[in-house]
Amino acid sequence: AALAADRGGAPVALVSLSQREAILPTKVSGPGARPSVSAEVADGMRAYAIKINDTTGVGGLALPGDRVDVVLMRDLTPDGPQRNYISYIVIQNARVLGVDLNADPTSNKPASPETATLEVSIEDSQKLSMASTLGTLSLALRRHGEAQIADSAPLRTGDFLVGGGARPAGGAARTVWRGPSRGYSAILIIEGESS
Repeated sequence: AALAADRGGAPVALVSLSQREAILPTKVSGPGARPSVSAEVADGMRAYAIKINDTTGVGGLALPGDRVDVVLMRDLTPDGPQRNYISYIVIQNARVLGVDLNADPTSNKPASPETATLEVSIEDSQKLSMASTLGTLSLALRRHGEAQIADSAPLRTGDFLVGGGARPAGGAARTVWRGPSRGYSAILIIEGESS
């Protein structure tokens, strides 16, 4: 009650508080502040938003506090008569800070999302920026408590077709850029003969 008497309005808790816990100045905002996602970002990390929809956002089931992997699907033949796709795991075990404007970790209501804000390293934010220009990003929801970083090779359309993943005639793969951090596969460009 004494805090609410300030002319600017009640302060906002910046961290979770328990009953009977001492309210220290470092745990609350100034008067009249609004809750901010920036208070949730861990030291050395950044909040980065990516565009998603019902399908790419795991049906709206990823909620603040969940952990996700980010998958890039890239069309290697945008102008060709047959589709040839490649999929990469770009980032693994990223914490969801918010979905659209929902940053409430106690929320249990799925929604039709348009953006997901993830907690990532500076380097991972660069990867997401680059990957978002190359194709479609989607989220893969992780099991609660699972933090293992898995080795994952890129998958191509041919890997799912009868006869396996043969490359186009005269095609060669070359590494364009390899990220040195956790759980990131190289971005490959497949070059083939034009018809």
